[in-house]
Amino acid sequence: PNFASARHPIWSSDSQRLLFLGSGDPKPSDADWYVVQRDGGDPIKTGAFDALRQAGAASIRDVPIPTAWTRDQAVLTSTTARTSSNVWQLPVSLDGRVTGPPQRLTFGTATERSPTATDSGTIAFASLIENVDIWRTPLDKQTGLAAGPMERLTDNPAIDSVANVSADGKVLAFISSRSQQSEVWFRDLESGGERQFTQSSLTAVDAQISPDGSKVAVWRGIQEKREVVIVESENRTSKICVDCERSFGWSPNGLRVLFARASPSRLYVHDVATGRDVLLAEHPKWFLRTAKFSPDGRWVVFYAAMTPD
Repeated sequence: PNFASARHPIWSSDSQRLLFLGSGDPKPSDADWYVVQRDGGDPIKTGAFDALRQAGAASIRDVPIPTAWTRDQAVLTSTTARTSSNVWQLPVSLDGRVTGPPQRLTFGTATERSPTATDSGTIAFASLIENVDIWRTPLDKQTGLAAGPMERLTDNPAIDSVANVSADGKVLAFISSRSQQSEVWFRDLESGGERQFTQSSLTAVDAQISPDGSKVAVWRGIQEKREVVIVESENRTSKICVDCERSFGWSPNGLRVLFARASPSRLYVHDVATGRDVLLAEHPKWFLRTAKFSPDGRWVVFYAAMTPD
């Protein structure tokens, strides 16, 4: 009880306790590893996230997942980082206390995940090389079914994730890590030419190109410092909000943008010309996300998370 999310439970060696990844309600920022007795009781917050982040085992955006609790009271973990991650162990006592600094066990450049251990101390883990690219397929206009083969649009070792396409279908916006940091890139779908559209010290998390393809709304930053900005060029950037969420979408005429705030959850309409924000919807407990304008610009559809997870 009193947890919005409780996941990835692992047993202690004496089978009397569980360590799990928990997130508080209503404060998701309380995410950490917790230890609870098998028969119940108050979970104990271990402070593992702080210890791992201070040691460089995880960034503020990563979620270290506990995968095994060894006989000598060390918890094995790897992060959810997409570009690379290593196997670490963190000493955690049976009563839920971090008793020492994290120790890095692998030094590869791939994505290393899901470590587990035998009683004798042998550790097995998965080593993955991931290459995410963007593909497209033609659809039948009447049925929506695929009407042709898949076509690969991007092909490089970086992670390319699709954002959206301009209204005329000519310009694709996507986020790529090919410049060592996630930034917004544009691809001309007729010529195949690509160019980096944003350049910032803040990592791009999500983006939406405007209907006319001239600018892009970007959600960027880390958990403690996130902002939504409109970028027209390297020298023309206007900030919509700070400490806000994604869920933004452009109106068909490109004059308005939707964005969200948390605590409590609210959806706003931002007027690009005047900078004025108008509250659209709010709820004290539900999370309102993924707002999009209808094609005629008169309606907004959005997602409401009414229960945890």
